[in-house]
Parts: sequence; C-alpha cells; structure tokens
Amino acid sequence: MATRNLIRNYFGGRLRIERERRGWSQAHVSELLEKRGVNLHSTAVAKVEAKQRDVRIDEAVAIADMLDMPLDALLGRGTQPGTALAYVLRNTIYTARRSAQQISGVAEELDSSLADLDTLDFNGRKGLETELHRAQAALRKAQAALENTARFVLPAGIPVTLRKDLAVQETRTLYAAGRSSDETES
Repeated sequence: MATRNLIRNYFGGRLRIERERRGWSQAHVSELLEKRGVNLHSTAVAKVEAKQRDVRIDEAVAIADMLDMPLDALLGRGTQPGTALAYVLRNTIYTARRSAQQISGVAEELDSSLADLDTLDFNGRKGLETELHRAQAALRKAQAALENTARFVLPAGIPVTLRKDLAVQETRTLYAAGRSSDETES
C-alpha cells in the first residue's frame, strides 16, 4: 500500500508540473487525452493531480505519450540513459523554441510602444526610450541564445551516462549515432 501511495503521489505531482510547464489547463489535458481515445474528465485530471485518484494503465500510457516522456519518469522510476536523454533534450529544445517565440512577441510590443511614445512629448520620455531600447537589446540577445539552444544536436559518438552522484543503481552508456536530438533514443 505504501508503494502505491508513493507512485500515486509522484505521478500526480509530475503530471501537474508538466501540465503547468506547458501552460495547459486541466480541461485541455482532458481534450488531448480524448483525442488519444482516453476519456478522463478535467475533474478526474484534478483528482489525479491532487493524489486523490489512481490512473488506469491506459490512462497512464496516454498521459506519458501526450507529454512525450517515458512512463517510468511519470512513475518516479529510473529510466535508461538514452530515454532520459531524449526526453531532456526534446524538453529543452521545446522550451527554448517556445521562449524565443514569446520573447519575439514581447519585442514587437515594445516596438509598438516606442512608436506610440514617438508621437508624445513629456518629461522623462528620453529616459524611458533609453530603457526600452536597453530592454530590446537584452531581449534580442536572449532570443538569439534561445534560438541557438533550440538548434542543439547531440554530437555523434559522445557517450551519455546517468550521473553517478544521483541515486541510480545502474549506469549504462549510450552512444549517439549521429541522429538529431529529436531522434536520439535507445
């Protein structure tokens, strides 16, 4: 019974974290799962996240597929290095792409604000414009770094292992075969 509660707690917490990280509502998760043939109402999603409801195996598999992550990771179990690496790289690249797009939108809004300010005259306008230009420069730099991150490809032949200082009982080495990070799996 204790193991069951640990798994339920970990799974529910991980689902909530992954859902919120993606900016999805519980209703949206329910819709995505329905498209995968699993009927899990948004109130049931809330109960899973609140650790008040277990998931059936078909629900757990569909949730893992929807999140594009190994089921073992949702269950709090160790994963093989290749699977963990593929998930981490996909997640990092996805986050970098999405963040670069968001920054681009913010920069466009600042451009619009600068254009609006150009038609007005008031005390402090020059200082405000200076700060807006500094913000835009910082945003452009961050956007470029995120776009570079999103283009990362794991070099071929690089050994990838789980870190030994983490609580892992077994370590295997994966040699990437020159595939892109979106394809790297064992």
